[in-house]
Amino acid sequence: MQDCEEIESNRLIVCQEKGKKITLLNSLKEDVKIVEVDGCKTVEGNRCDWLFVKIVDEDDDDEIFVELKGSDIKHACLQIEKSIPQLTQNADKIKHAIVVCSKVSPSINTTIQILKAKFKKHLKATLIIRQTQCCFDLSKLKEIDCSRIRFLQTTPRSVHNHRRRTASARLARRRISSAIFAVNR
Repeated sequence: MQDCEEIESNRLIVCQEKGKKITLLNSLKEDVKIVEVDGCKTVEGNRCDWLFVKIVDEDDDDEIFVELKGSDIKHACLQIEKSIPQLTQNADKIKHAIVVCSKVSPSINTTIQILKAKFKKHLKATLIIRQTQCCFDLSKLKEIDCSRIRFLQTTPRSVHNHRRRTASARLARRRISSAIFAVNR
């Protein structure tokens, strides 16, 4: 049972499967328990793939249930729906349920809205459904733009500072050019 769980405090926590990916930004480097549910943790019936628990204190942890799925969004939601009652530590606490799938059909939008309302009312969980990848900020407990993660992941600090200096120099050149243009008129 313990082999299914590990505690990480890395700045970026990434889980991926068959082209679908969830990235958690852990900018405060807090302890996060990562539980591999599907194929490891003993759960009856349908189950999600991953459970991330941001450890706040013993009685007040933030839980994120994740299912990485092909295209069957309804089945993915069912898997998370069945996992929450079995794995949650605090049924009254608001949880997050994230489904990352390979494609989202426009014809399923009404179903998604119904599922979101059901999760909120019955499970006290916010449901997020994304295509291919999802990025989630643990410090704010909300979804964020994945390009922000990519920038943090691939850009060293010196390059970031260079870009800032270059942008400032460009802005200064524009001001000088527009001042010269105004004088010549």
